[in-house]
Amino acid sequence: MIYSLLTYELKTYMKCKTIICLVLISFCLTNCSKEPATVKKEPDVYVCGYANLTDAVYWKNGVMTTLGMAFNTTDMDVSGSDVYVAGNIGFALPAGGGANAAVYWKNGSMVRLGNDPSYVNSITVSGTDVYACGQALVNNEYVAVYWKNGMIQPLSTIPGSSANAITVSNNDVYVAGNAGQNNSMAVYWKNTAQIPLETGYANAIEVVGPDVYVAGGAGQNYPGAVYWKNGLKVNLNDPSVDTIVERTSATGIAIAGADIYVSGYVNNIFAVYWKNGIRDHLNNPATYMNISNNKNAIVVNGTDVYVSFNTADYWHNGKIVHAGNGYASAIVIKP
Repeated sequence: MIYSLLTYELKTYMKCKTIICLVLISFCLTNCSKEPATVKKEPDVYVCGYANLTDAVYWKNGVMTTLGMAFNTTDMDVSGSDVYVAGNIGFALPAGGGANAAVYWKNGSMVRLGNDPSYVNSITVSGTDVYACGQALVNNEYVAVYWKNGMIQPLSTIPGSSANAITVSNNDVYVAGNAGQNNSMAVYWKNTAQIPLETGYANAIEVVGPDVYVAGGAGQNYPGAVYWKNGLKVNLNDPSVDTIVERTSATGIAIAGADIYVSGYVNNIFAVYWKNGIRDHLNNPATYMNISNNKNAIVVNGTDVYVSFNTADYWHNGKIVHAGNGYASAIVIKP
């Protein structure tokens, strides 16, 4: 009797142990083999602008860094851990009065570009070289120029010509701006060689492989938003069809694969962007074109689209993100 009872208990114990082992093996097969879930790393978002009406600043993920007193900041770039912000300060003239001086800040240290009076509109970094473009006094004329590491390169001899955006591709320097009679011609320069587009203005430029994209406006009186690809114009709105649109402007351009993104305004008030010519409103009622007299910019990171506003906000995939208190002019994304 005792023997039978012990045998029964032993069999029961072994049976339970087997079941537990099978459960543990099944759990490991279904769960232990799974790799840990990866958490998507959000990119760093940089927005430059100014605050308190006098301070040049930039925000990194909403944290503000003050650079110094300035009229404004106009553009920025980030290379590695170095942050470059272009802007304009005031200085006193010997005979009285004041004027602008083009500068940039590298990690908070200011570098003056020279040939004052001068004005900087755009900055980009390629390797160890710093490029900026704008206007400066050359041979007593205020003309379109760019600077490479502080050395000035005139782009035009026409007074009032302007250089509005700069990029570098394969050691070639591309600059978008205005020249021609009364500076009414949208143009771009490749290594100082001027390529005319048409009557209008050029605000932004991107180069992808052999293709050159320029965003701006075309037409007389009230130009409409367009971009040019290798000199061929693409209209972003047709006033004869879209009768509620009176005036449009294109302020920035970004290329992601086969997709072309352009930021801008409709009726000089409503912030929009176009993806392959299809317009989307950016639902920010506080955005007005001339609130800070700065440009706005668009960048694309994978499937994410970011557009900076004149208010120190930016639009990210349909959501308005408040960067800080002030006004913004450009945005940079670093994954």
